[in-house]
Amino acid sequence: METEAAFNMAKANHGAGRLREADRLYRQVLAADPQHHDCLHRLGVLVHQCGDSAGAAALIRGAIRLNNGIAAYHNHLGAILLAMGQYDEAQQALENAIALAPAVAEAHNNLGNLCLARGRIDEAIGCFERAEALSPETAEIAFNLGNALRADGNIVAAEAAYRRAIARRFDYPDAHVNLALLLLGRGAFAEGGGEYEWRWKLTPPPSSLRQFVAPAWNGEASPGRVLLHAEQGLGDTIQFCRFFAMAAARCQQAILEVPPTLVRLLEPLREIGPVVAAGSTLPPFDAHCPLMSVPWRLGVTPSQLAAGRPYLKAEPELVEKWQGRWLDSGLRIGIAWQGNPRARIDRGRSIPLKQFGPLAALPGVTLISLQKQHGLDQTGDLPALVSYETELDVGPDAFVDTAAVMACLDLVVTSDTAVAHLAGALGRPVWLALEKEPEWRWRLASDSSPWYPTMWLFRQETTGDWTGVFARMMALLAARKVGEKL
Repeated sequence: METEAAFNMAKANHGAGRLREADRLYRQVLAADPQHHDCLHRLGVLVHQCGDSAGAAALIRGAIRLNNGIAAYHNHLGAILLAMGQYDEAQQALENAIALAPAVAEAHNNLGNLCLARGRIDEAIGCFERAEALSPETAEIAFNLGNALRADGNIVAAEAAYRRAIARRFDYPDAHVNLALLLLGRGAFAEGGGEYEWRWKLTPPPSSLRQFVAPAWNGEASPGRVLLHAEQGLGDTIQFCRFFAMAAARCQQAILEVPPTLVRLLEPLREIGPVVAAGSTLPPFDAHCPLMSVPWRLGVTPSQLAAGRPYLKAEPELVEKWQGRWLDSGLRIGIAWQGNPRARIDRGRSIPLKQFGPLAALPGVTLISLQKQHGLDQTGDLPALVSYETELDVGPDAFVDTAAVMACLDLVVTSDTAVAHLAGALGRPVWLALEKEPEWRWRLASDSSPWYPTMWLFRQETTGDWTGVFARMMALLAARKVGEKL
């Protein structure tokens, strides 16, 4: 087969998703003509699709050495380097692409993603706006612009951008879910909850979609038994299990399935209905509902969130065990600072432990660590911290000791982790340190939280500035206004 015929066949296979055959043919072409720069470029794109970004970048660099004047080569190289986190070289490649072809929307879009990854929000917005002007029907560009506007705190414009993305491509799960989070964050629970159902179509979804013979339950009054099954993180389960009682009021019996590590902590909920461990044999049920869909299907409004009393409580025997540790310790403040650093959602949430230093320096204050696993390597940055790492929740049950410790504390100060939800569910005074643009559930109010009556929110005024957050806490602690809604 002659070289150009093989190349055209390779492109056809590539476009049809037959990557193995396309790879073979591209390499056949290069064996016959090592100077075929477009073949090098396209093979690089294919290799990147197969997961070898470094190999892909090397191939496309080779294409650029042979022909430096084609914008697509620089654009694709920039996108690959961006995915690899090589931001400086990626920026140069994308700027080269734009210089060669200023009207190519894809290069502006890629440069916008680069600026967003580097925290240069204003530049990212400008790039996405130029891209959208050049390609006004591209859903992905509107979606990316929405992300940048949301990061900038322009929620109204972000919502409009997500809606444009959906209008251009209705089957766009990421746009639906991000729109859902904005709607939920401003209290539009009915529409937001409906949009949030698109989470199951994300790649990958936040948790596995459960398949049952029993039909889905949509919150209607039912004479049967309804299974509520937990999803996503432990903190999400602690937060949303508050709706167990409301669900039980709509049916003959509600059953709550949760991760095995939470069964003991959620023991107080057994007065509502069975609490069973995921993976165990389920009792019979007639319908089911994912736990994080329950409030929207029940028609819950923001005003109903904090109407009830605390719905969890620590075990009295454990409280007695921990209470004796700090009989004369002054003001007891439990702290947690680090989420899972491998989770994308943790970006911007966790706090360097050294930021808690001013609190530890206050007269009469004892800081007690509630941290487990991640972040413990930082304890040397705060020598005054009291830590019980080897004693706290060392068994199979999550948070049972932590709950007991919280019952002995005057205050919990934490980053946005499950610790915050546990303290709130227990009705303990908790101060939550938040990034400038926090997750949707903390957007419903600027200072107090409608989710938890005993929680006070401290948001960054400038992105990344934890010093200002702790300065505000310091002022309140110095006046000993612990637990007050100020």
